[in-house]
Amino acid sequence: MNTDRELCDVSCPTPAGCCCILTAETWCSRSSYRQRDWPVRPPSLGIVVAAMAVLAVGAVSPPSVLGQKIVVNAEQIATVGIFSTSGQHLTLYTDDRDRKDLKERVRVFDLAVEQWCERFKIKRSKAADWQVQAFLMADESKFDRAGLLAEDLPRFPAGYALRNDIWLYPQPGNYYTRHLLLHEGTHAFMSQFLGDFGPPWYSEGMAEWLGLHRWDADAGQLRLGYRTQSRTETPYWGRVKIVRDQLKQQQGMTLDDVFAIEPSAFQDVRFYGWSWAACEFLTHHRLTAKNFARMNRYVNEPAPKFRRRTLTGLDRRERQQLETDWRLFVHELDYGTDVVRAAVGDALPLPNEQTTGARGFAIAADHSWQRTTIPVRKGDRLRISGRGRYTVKMTDQPWPCEAGGVTLRYYAGRPLGMLTAAVLPSENVDNLSIHEPLVSPLTVGYGTTV
Repeated sequence: MNTDRELCDVSCPTPAGCCCILTAETWCSRSSYRQRDWPVRPPSLGIVVAAMAVLAVGAVSPPSVLGQKIVVNAEQIATVGIFSTSGQHLTLYTDDRDRKDLKERVRVFDLAVEQWCERFKIKRSKAADWQVQAFLMADESKFDRAGLLAEDLPRFPAGYALRNDIWLYPQPGNYYTRHLLLHEGTHAFMSQFLGDFGPPWYSEGMAEWLGLHRWDADAGQLRLGYRTQSRTETPYWGRVKIVRDQLKQQQGMTLDDVFAIEPSAFQDVRFYGWSWAACEFLTHHRLTAKNFARMNRYVNEPAPKFRRRTLTGLDRRERQQLETDWRLFVHELDYGTDVVRAAVGDALPLPNEQTTGARGFAIAADHSWQRTTIPVRKGDRLRISGRGRYTVKMTDQPWPCEAGGVTLRYYAGRPLGMLTAAVLPSENVDNLSIHEPLVSPLTVGYGTTV
């Protein structure tokens, strides 16, 4: 059985194909914690797993840490074999002599500044003269001899931001080194222009989210906060794998769990994965997108108040819907997952009842679960059938599919694209996890009796 999730068309929110929900109303679907003076955070531990590495990114000091910008002596760095490459906003010092990639990294950082301004609502003119120094250290002892390590710089495995200085080690692959530079650059930008970072999950999650990027070297174009379509676009990043592995081990996190992540937790790389996933989800979900886009205004507030602002305006039913969509999102998480399309949709239009008593619904195959609003009760017998065609793989040779799915590939033990269904409890039933039937749905295919 091949369960490669990356074969689904990137326009599909989840790679399972088509699903169907029924509720006890019913459905049918798809063919921290923050202390005001928290100390310098201990760095994360880097983990490398075969060809798919899961690497920690590093840490950042709070803006309250005082100190002077590192002063570079040109003669001294030349003596130990360190040279520099400069752009508008970044001067990169390194003993790594791959000059082509170094110039590219400086260019990428300069382009990122405009997008950081846009994301955090900072006027571009305010950042026009912003200058950052980055020290890319293949041999840390050279930088120590040149006096380029701050006295208050802690030990770290990958990267660290302190004021407008960044230290980092070369990572396996050009992509991940750029990602690390952008991650730490996000911290430096937030420190400079926002004055704080927000609770740990927001600080690290946004640094991860904005560090995830697409770089077109030929066109000189950069896009931050990019929804990667394949793991080959982000070698050694591995955050999707983190979330998948945690779920397999029954160690998934609710949104409230993510909001409560403490600073010391980031000694474990897993929490980078969950923080990134939360920022990706909250950035795009229809119930939180508007509020989340302006959370940069509140990074100085205590974590409980920051959390309340993130969820401002949501009633009990919307909070329940948000948590259900979060559970679905992380359960189906893959490269290319679209938060908007992966969320449970609004109720489908109720068709006129036919003479046979049957009802037909048009299912949007490029969206996730969709409600039918047909009420069902214990003891009811329902015959569900599916017909129609859709495409589950958009390539030069598209894969047409019907309700039975395609057996060329399997997903979650079923042919890719198979129609599935779920019966959910009424929303007024207390103490029931209404999302559980959605992650373990019933097989329908061309037809089944429930």
